[in-house]
Amino acid sequence: MRKGFPADQPSFTLIELLVVVAIIAVLASLLLPALARARGMAQSTDCLNNQKQLGLAWHMYTDEFDGRMCTPGSGTGAWFIYLWLIHQDVKLYACPADRVPYAQMTSVGASGIWPTRIPGGMPGGIGYLANGGLQYYNMPFRKQERYAYQDRTMVMMDGTNHWYMLTYDPTRFFVYGADGVYSLNSRYLARHQARMNALFLDGHSETMAGKSYPADPTKSTMPTTMEAVNLFWRGTTVGNGPG
Repeated sequence: MRKGFPADQPSFTLIELLVVVAIIAVLASLLLPALARARGMAQSTDCLNNQKQLGLAWHMYTDEFDGRMCTPGSGTGAWFIYLWLIHQDVKLYACPADRVPYAQMTSVGASGIWPTRIPGGMPGGIGYLANGGLQYYNMPFRKQERYAYQDRTMVMMDGTNHWYMLTYDPTRFFVYGADGVYSLNSRYLARHQARMNALFLDGHSETMAGKSYPADPTKSTMPTTMEAVNLFWRGTTVGNGPG
């Protein structure tokens, strides 16, 4: 019997303590992946909600301008500036799962770069890329009613424009633009547990496997001969105008 311990109160041995620590370690190893998956699912849900809110802003813009869509371009009249005029919430542009936010600006008004439209900038960055194919193949500000397959035409998806994220990663992939020009600094990302979220022209958003976006599976190109590609990227069945 150890000094200071009552006779009826046995103490832990070193082996017993190690066994308890080992059990806790095993439980932690089982629980942490599940918690990570739950956190990832919550981030994906928040991301889908962001896209749905941006979809509402897109349709409000369209209604405001006689049915003409916001341009998906990223030049002086960038899509996120047009939509900001409707919702005025920069948090909607930041995907919660984006580890390295792009365009993490504190001011969007630098002379010669962006028009002064978003006074506080976008400190959370831009986590989504608009579908440039709609601009390449169809004229900007086209009336949305001319698109017959809006539930199959993508408006924007999870993406980034980092020049320095060029190493191979199975959750990141290069995308050929709908005009056939390979863009090294633009890509769409499957950042939600190898899945990606996309907003469609009819306003709904959905999640898809990262490698299931419509493209030629052997070349990763966007051929005009594939109907699924034309509908997803261009809003048409033939590649030369809205369906």
